[in-house]
Amino acid sequence: MKKGEDLHAGHRERLYNKFLANADAFSDHELLELMLFYFIPRKNTNEIAHRLLRAFGSLDKVFSAKVAELKSVDGIGEKTACAIALNGKFLNAIKGREKVKPLMSNAGSVKEVLVKQFKGEPVETFILYLLDRRYKLITSIEFCDKEPEKVSADIPEIAKAFALHKPSFAIIAHNHPSGYVEPSHMDDITTKKINLLCCAHSVRLVDHFIVSPDEDVYSYNGDGRLDEIKKVADLNFILNEQGEIL
Repeated sequence: MKKGEDLHAGHRERLYNKFLANADAFSDHELLELMLFYFIPRKNTNEIAHRLLRAFGSLDKVFSAKVAELKSVDGIGEKTACAIALNGKFLNAIKGREKVKPLMSNAGSVKEVLVKQFKGEPVETFILYLLDRRYKLITSIEFCDKEPEKVSADIPEIAKAFALHKPSFAIIAHNHPSGYVEPSHMDDITTKKINLLCCAHSVRLVDHFIVSPDEDVYSYNGDGRLDEIKKVADLNFILNEQGEIL
């Protein structure tokens, strides 16, 4: 490897490490330079990033540019231009779908969200909603077995979501396409498992809702069923029963 290539490889490594250490400290041209590493493996992308920003004026306009316009910049070939334009399309798609995350602080607001969510859903689907300390939605995770009357919640995946998002509260919900909203035995078991998982991650399970195609909504909390489950599906209770905590 030539001396210039050694310096080039060292610069890339330093930029990678800088990003891993503090991505928020990156300038626009550094973000663009780093992204270009993946499309231009053997050139100094620092100057190319500067050229792109000078040509279009801002990072936003770089990603809004057409392939032909991007190719007019020295150092940008067709594949790289397509990659930049494709990333721009992804960004626009994400922006177009961004919505104000709903506040889920009471049963009424949650039911409104759920009725819309499950409307027209032909198979049983399970959704976990993770909320911050103000009951604002952080994210939701959906599980579906593609079967009309059966759905499984992936407990390890839920545990990973708790660790990643660190919610204060959780709400679980699923639909019964049959129209009968009373909980099944398996629904109770699932609620117990998830409440135990919530306890392990210092998350409070607020409710478990079941929704029918007719927009009937059953609430474990509203029916008092959740309180009964929490009396037995609680880590402290279980450990006390085993004599582990005096």
